[in-house]
Amino acid sequence: MPDGFRQGFVRVRGHQLFYRSRGKPEKGTLLIVHGGPDAGHILLLPFADLAQFGYRVVWYDQSGCGRSQRPWDAANYTIERRAEEAEGVRRALHLGKVHLIGTSFGVPIALETALRFPRSLVSLGLADGFSSSNELHELELQFFAQAPKRIRSVIEGFETRGDLKDPRYLKARKEYEAMPRRTSEGRPALLSTLRVRPWEAVEMWATMNPRMSRLFYGPDTGVLSPVGGSMKNWEATSRLHKIRLPTLVLVGRFDFIDIRFSRRIHRGIRGSKLVIFEKSAHGPILSERDLYMDTHRKFLDGVVRRANS
Repeated sequence: MPDGFRQGFVRVRGHQLFYRSRGKPEKGTLLIVHGGPDAGHILLLPFADLAQFGYRVVWYDQSGCGRSQRPWDAANYTIERRAEEAEGVRRALHLGKVHLIGTSFGVPIALETALRFPRSLVSLGLADGFSSSNELHELELQFFAQAPKRIRSVIEGFETRGDLKDPRYLKARKEYEAMPRRTSEGRPALLSTLRVRPWEAVEMWATMNPRMSRLFYGPDTGVLSPVGGSMKNWEATSRLHKIRLPTLVLVGRFDFIDIRFSRRIHRGIRGSKLVIFEKSAHGPILSERDLYMDTHRKFLDGVVRRANS
């Protein structure tokens, strides 16, 4: 490991979780909740930039991900359990009250943590995410409406009959998955705007655990089916008004996780701040790293300043 990083394992809810930290908590501690649900924390290592400004940064791999233990009990993999896990890491590492930052799939986890353990947090950061599993279904229907009628007809027909193995369906599905998509603003809906995949992204893809997606989202039952798995009925949209923490909401203008979901979170959390990154898709932490970190730094410094005034 480069100088300045510490790492190890901590036992939370009966499982060994890998963690990494950098910096001293002169101003406070950031606890980073990664996305996925099958990824680890590698993609979010750029948050180490904030250690130079007086923050301790702590990352961890959620159970089933990265270098953490991979229990086979499906009951372990719910958003509620993930929130308990985040709180467990905070307690086990004796971090005190933290600035909780969740990205992508980490946003639901961060929201659930804030709703369940508000006294454990100083502030909340939410990037590139959503507040309800139904929004993922809403997003798929948005993209499906953009497909040519020919493709829609084939997919609708076979999915209505429950036949997902017919070669004609598989061909139409392949065409659908490959087609360009657009956001609700009419812009290209992208995973990334970068031309070269950063090493963090390469490392993340190499270490992903696909079992996590099946457990949280359910098996593939077609384009038009709602989200299944343990996330089937999860939602925080109707509970956002209960969050009373200083909150920063961030999203890329071209994010395939539509910008309207971030706006919805922003409207739901009173006093929250919304920042849109004009050159980014799903991951301004990489495509606009300097601005992204400066935005976080200014927000965090403001929270600390107000708390000490």
